Amino acid sequence: MCTQILHGQSAPEKKGAELTIFHAVQHFITSMDVLKLGITAVDELHPSLTDLMDSINNVVTLPPDHLSRQKVQQWLLTLSGMRATDELSGEQVRQMSFDLETGYNAFHKFVEGRNN
Repeated sequence: MCTQILHGQSAPEKKGAELTIFHAVQHFITSMDVLKLGITAVDELHPSLTDLMDSINNVVTLPPDHLSRQKVQQWLLTLSGMRATDELSGEQVRQMSFDLETGYNAFHKFVEGRNN
């Protein structure tokens, strides 16, 4: 039996996996954009990073020690150790931007099958 994909339709399990990956990419981009907009307060950064971590965790085929997961976890731990009113320094913003970009690129390679 042959499965056809017409107008974006596919098997339900494949569609679920595609949607999960879409959400992870969306949350990566949102988190990086938040920093580009100059938002540095912990209470404003934490929700987008939490959403990103949740979406990464929903990608069941992603290894637990994958670089993308590690980078986001590291920043969530850092933010959790700060007060809500604290703001990231310029150096921290730069490092977080770099780490999110690195994590995003690693996730992208994983999705393409170039890095497991």
